Amino acid sequence: MPLHLVGENIDKMRGHRQAEAGKLVHLVRGIYVDANDDIDQTIRTHAVRIAKYLYPNAYLSAASAVLLGPMRDGRLFLTGRRVQRQRIRMLGPGRGDIQDTFEQNLARIFATGGSRLPTVVRKHHCPCAN
Repeated sequence: MPLHLVGENIDKMRGHRQAEAGKLVHLVRGIYVDANDDIDQTIRTHAVRIAKYLYPNAYLSAASAVLLGPMRDGRLFLTGRRVQRQRIRMLGPGRGDIQDTFEQNLARIFATGGSRLPTVVRKHHCPCAN
C-alpha cells in the first residue's frame, strides 16, 4: 500500500509519467497511489500523512486528535489556516452531502414560515430563491 508524495519519495515527472501509463493513480496535487492497490484503504491508512503533506501547518483536532487518525466514517478533523474544504475520496463528506443537508434545512425553515434569509445566503446557496 505505498503512497507516493511528490518531493518526498517520487518526483513530479516520474509520478506524472507513471500515472499516464496506468501504474499510479493521481489523487490530488502531488499525491499518487499504486493503481493495483485498494485505493480507499491506502488513503484511510495514510490519512494523517496526506493531511500533513497538504496542510503542513495544520494539526489534528476534535475526534481525530483523540483517535490519532480518521473517524470510522472517514472524516479527519484538522485545525489550521486553510480556505477550502478538501475531499480526498474516502476522507470527509462531499460537497453534495453538505449542500443537500443545507438545502433540506432551508426547505424546512421556509415550510414552517421561517423569516427571510439575507440576500447573500439566498443568492449563493439556495437555487430555489433566484
